Amino acid sequence: MTVREGQVGGWRALTLENEALRVTVLPDKGADIYELVDLPSGIDPLFKGPWGLLSPGSPPREGSGDVEFLANYEGAWQELFPNVNEAAAYDGKRIPFHGEVATLPWAVQVEGPASLRCSVRCRKTPFLLERLMRLERDQLVLEETVTNESDEPAHFVWGHHCVVGPPFLEPGCRLHTTARTITTRPEVWEETARLAPGQSEPWPHGKLRGAGTVDLSVVPGPEAESHDDVYL
Repeated sequence: MTVREGQVGGWRALTLENEALRVTVLPDKGADIYELVDLPSGIDPLFKGPWGLLSPGSPPREGSGDVEFLANYEGAWQELFPNVNEAAAYDGKRIPFHGEVATLPWAVQVEGPASLRCSVRCRKTPFLLERLMRLERDQLVLEETVTNESDEPAHFVWGHHCVVGPPFLEPGCRLHTTARTITTRPEVWEETARLAPGQSEPWPHGKLRGAGTVDLSVVPGPEAESHDDVYL
């Protein structure tokens, strides 16, 4: 088991590796988990955008507007904190789309032969976020904590933006989950969405915006051209 340092697209990269997995983290880019390779098969399930990863200091990607998260979004796996989705105002401060931490540099410390401790202090909210990453045989284990460093109560929303893609994901793949209910937002968020807004239905069938239902346990192909947001 090893931890080694290198670069990906000009970004500092730390790679954890054992006989089963290779995991690469970009500390200065929100501690993105850029690579999660199953070594026996050589497959990385994480999606990588065909537009690639811009080097540090590059101008924002065309079309990203003023959305910091999209300025150099490459796919892969980001941490969303202290909010997700739309930018928000909290305690008089603007919290950007998908939160602060995905665009901040994180501190990293090697904890063992296949273990990293990553941490970041939010700049607009009073939180310290810590992530311990370690390899256990064929698994990547994350242990995370949030600390409110102020004397006042503070709220947050916490999520992970883990995007999977080919060759791991292909049309007809099936999603297995212990979830029993699907819920959609009260309004249509993306015009390409297939699913009707404001629904709460038994998994896996969701109501379509037109008529009928769709089995959400079956991954569609790119011909679906849809952007569906579903809470399980």
